[in-house]
Amino acid sequence: MSTPDPREDLGRLAALHSLRQSGGYKGTTLVLSLLVLTIVIGMAVLVAVRGDDDDTSAPPQVTATDTPTSGTPQTPVTRLPDDAFGVPTTDTRGRRVETPTNPLGQVLPQTTDPSDTDEPEAVLPPPEGLMWQRVYGATIPFSTSDGPTAISTDGVPTGFAHTPQGAALAAWQIGQRATWAPDDQNVALLDRAAVVSEAARPEADTLRTNGAQVYAGNPELPAQMRDVPVAVRITTYSKDFAHVEFAQPLNRDDGFTAISVGVDMVWRDGQWKWVVPEPGNDPSRLLISTTGDGWTPW
Repeated sequence: MSTPDPREDLGRLAALHSLRQSGGYKGTTLVLSLLVLTIVIGMAVLVAVRGDDDDTSAPPQVTATDTPTSGTPQTPVTRLPDDAFGVPTTDTRGRRVETPTNPLGQVLPQTTDPSDTDEPEAVLPPPEGLMWQRVYGATIPFSTSDGPTAISTDGVPTGFAHTPQGAALAAWQIGQRATWAPDDQNVALLDRAAVVSEAARPEADTLRTNGAQVYAGNPELPAQMRDVPVAVRITTYSKDFAHVEFAQPLNRDDGFTAISVGVDMVWRDGQWKWVVPEPGNDPSRLLISTTGDGWTPW
C-alpha cells in the first residue's frame, strides 16, 4: 500500500483555503467534510447546524406545482404533474439523477406505508420509490414511502417517516441543502431542522455567520462531491435516535475506496433533526470496502 505524499496534500489544502477566502464555498458542512477528508487523511470539516425551539410558527409548504416564491400553504402532492421533471442526468459513476423543474426539489406522492420499527434489519434496504434528484447541483434523495412530503418556501424539507429510512433520508437532505443552498435557505435549515448542544454552539455560529456559498457550477470543486453515496448504513436506531453513515467514493491508489461520514439524528417535535457534532467528535473514517458490515447501496 502506497503512502500519500504529504506535500501534495498540503498543496491541495492550500488551494482549498484560497478557494474559501474567495467566497467559493461554505465551510463546516457535510459535503465539505467529504471533500477535505478526501484530500487530507484524518481531517474532518464537521456539519454545524442549530435548532431553535422558540420558533413555533409553521412555514409555508411547497409541493409539486409550487415555485420557491409561493407563499400559500399547500397540501401534500397526490400525483405528479406532467412537467415535474426535465432531462435526467447521471453522476460520475453513472447513477441516474432526475432534474426537477422545481428548483427546491420535487416531493413525491406517498404511495407506500413506511414500516415503523425499533429494530431495523441488519442491512438497511432503500425506501420505496427512491429517486435521486439534482437540487442546487447536488444529489438529494426522495421516496414514495418515507418522505419528504413537503418543502417550505425557504427550503426546509419536512414529512420524513419515523423509520430508519426516514432518518437516513433526512440526514442526507439536510446536510446537502445546508451545504449547497443559498444562504437564506441555509439559515432556515439551521433554525428548524437541527439541534445543537452548548459545546457545539461555536461551530453552529461559524456556519450561521459565514456568508460564503457553495456554487454548484464551481469548477474548483471535484465532481464526485455531487455523487450519489456509494452505500448507506445505520449502526444505532431507536424511536428517538439514529446514527446514520454515508460512504462517498474516493479516487485513490492506496487501497481505500470510500470515506464514511457519520451523522447523528434525533426525533424531536415530530420530525428528524440533525445533531451538531461537538468539537473533537470526528465521525469520519477511510474504508477499504463497502461490502458487508451493514453497508448497502441505495
